[in-house]
Amino acid sequence: MRKIASPALGLAVILAALAFTAGPASARSHRHRRHHHHRTTTTTPVTPTCGPGTVLVTALNQCVQYPFPSWFINPATGTGVAGTGITISPSTVTLTPLAPPVAGKGTFTTSFTMSGLPPLTTFSVTGGDANCPMTGGGAFATSSSSNSITFTLSNTTPATPCQQGGHLVTATSAAGTPFGAVVTFTT
Repeated sequence: MRKIASPALGLAVILAALAFTAGPASARSHRHRRHHHHRTTTTTPVTPTCGPGTVLVTALNQCVQYPFPSWFINPATGTGVAGTGITISPSTVTLTPLAPPVAGKGTFTTSFTMSGLPPLTTFSVTGGDANCPMTGGGAFATSSSSNSITFTLSNTTPATPCQQGGHLVTATSAAGTPFGAVVTFTT
């Protein structure tokens, strides 16, 4: 009996010591929860990467030609210097994805109408920059009854696609006065 009592007594002493030092189960679980953090996921908007000759306008989340021309129209406020009142429609174009897709880049072909131009004036239309080379445009004229011109611009070359963001479209009068507006390209 002595042989059984001695190990049983030792086991009882060890269990008692553990019970007093461990604390209640609720305290153990509280300590566990205090250091257990769940990961949360959030979606952050994609910020365009601006290339040479452009700068990110944070309020617009767009790349815009820099330095800004004196006639630059801020699409967020519709204000500018020489070009106040110039509008372009559509002002937002969705790019066709490349194959294989490249984030934030694509191609497009769109017919635009620029309004608010002086009447009876001939314009040379150009668009784009290093981050969105465009073809098309050409010579157009306003009439005595219309202060707008309609033209087509495109970027259909996958090797030099258009990058999402704001890109300038310019109508320069025969006298050399530029009028412009920003078109926002999205993916």
